[in-house]
Amino acid sequence: MSPKRIEKDILGESEISNLTYYGINTVRSIQVSKISDILEPLDFIIAFIQVKKACALVNIELGLLSVEKGGAIVKACDEMLAGAHISQFVIDIFHGGAGAAFNMSVNEIIANRALEILGYPRGSYGVVSPFNDVNMSQADSDVFNSAARISVIAASNKLLEALNELKSAFLKKSLEFDFLLKPAKVSYQDSVPVTLGQEFLTYAETIKKCGDDIQHAKKRFSCLNIGGTEAGTGFNSHADFIDRVISKLSEITKIDVEKSENLVEIASSAYDFMNYSSRLKNLAASLIKISSELSIMASGPAAGFNEITMPRLQLGSSLVPARYNPVALENLAMVSMQISGIDHIITLAAVNTPPGLNVNMPVIIYNLLFGLKILTNSINIVTEKCVAEISANEEALKKKFENSPALVAALVPRIGYNEAATLIGEARLYQKTLLELIIEKKLMTAEEIGALKTPRKVSEPGFLLKK
Repeated sequence: MSPKRIEKDILGESEISNLTYYGINTVRSIQVSKISDILEPLDFIIAFIQVKKACALVNIELGLLSVEKGGAIVKACDEMLAGAHISQFVIDIFHGGAGAAFNMSVNEIIANRALEILGYPRGSYGVVSPFNDVNMSQADSDVFNSAARISVIAASNKLLEALNELKSAFLKKSLEFDFLLKPAKVSYQDSVPVTLGQEFLTYAETIKKCGDDIQHAKKRFSCLNIGGTEAGTGFNSHADFIDRVISKLSEITKIDVEKSENLVEIASSAYDFMNYSSRLKNLAASLIKISSELSIMASGPAAGFNEITMPRLQLGSSLVPARYNPVALENLAMVSMQISGIDHIITLAAVNTPPGLNVNMPVIIYNLLFGLKILTNSINIVTEKCVAEISANEEALKKKFENSPALVAALVPRIGYNEAATLIGEARLYQKTLLELIIEKKLMTAEEIGALKTPRKVSEPGFLLKK
């Protein structure tokens, strides 16, 4: 085989290495768009090839593509789906034209591999054409958009599984800590009694809400516009192509996809991506808050809250010996900040585009898949390495509860707000806990004190002292 081949297009000709399956359109894109050295994620490449395979199979069924030629295209796709030739996908994520460069490059890679399967040299496009055969009944945007949607669904499923595990870990801890009373915090000041379990239960509920929102937003990605070609009108595709290719994609991907009710809207609008990204941003904001609260609870031990103990994952300082930082939570917080930035990028990319097609789809799908990857990975680490291993500092919680000035709030209905407030100063003066002072002054009966120290009675509606 010659080390080089000459390929031509309407712009001229170019010398192409015969070590590559991609062709002249890919070379032109590399010359214009070699910007970041960041390539499309593997999940997206796989989804893209799945779309190409489905299209080839349907074109064979419709008699538009010969069995021999179409079979070679399908076999080439199968090789790539098995992991072969992935190094050939070299288009930078920063390429304009609504994914045109990437689609043309994929067409070339598949066509040249199909040519080899048929016994022809690479570049023999009169036999298998990247445009006429591999791209039959398709345009750039409908393939790119459909692959983007399929890849987001697959990545979302991994995230939702991770969220479910995190929720379960918080639920397990909420049961484990259900009997441990502590003062709630309002503006970092002591407030009325709450259990540590109740606080962990709120985290579980927040994660559940975020997961439900993401699941709801994910459903919109099941509506595809493949076969709608460039504007969503189906121009240059067979009348039966769209319905058949949607059905074929469901078989190949094992994902329930359907034809969009409005193919033009799917082609021109990135609303579904913007909407989904906003749900990820909401999750990220919630995770920052949860990470912050858990870190505060674990702060200390001498000068912090010291209510819970985190697992020791790595040394926390090259200066202070035996200090351990909540690194898993800090990692999750940083990832969540990245997600917030990604949402801003996707919002700008969704609206700052010419009419007709969203030319910014490459940067939208890269950022969304990158965000899903780092979010899923960091959540899995926090669940396994942090939340599942958290323990409660029971003695510290007991002492905080019994010494908390906020306990005096229980006496307000009986002796009044101002009178109850004076007890705080008195307890400090005589160096007693409020609980000791309440018992000494017989301000509560033994039964009432018992209720005050009973988590289920004092931390739920209905605890009220009679006058």
